[in-house]
Amino acid sequence: LISVASLLVISELALWKKLYSIEKKVAVGFMKVRGEINLIRNDIKHHINYINKRFDNLETLIKKR
Repeated sequence: LISVASLLVISELALWKKLYSIEKKVAVGFMKVRGEINLIRNDIKHHINYINKRFDNLETLIKKR
């Protein structure tokens, strides 16, 4: 009976350890993805600002005519 109970406890601890390891990997992966999303967001903002400047220049040229 004691050996069965100890086997259950050991297997339970092994499962918790594995679950914690997976959660830790997911958290690290999420942080990497979040960093990449911020880089993409900044790149998009840069492109939008460039397009807005081009439209402003075009508008200025049209008003001059």
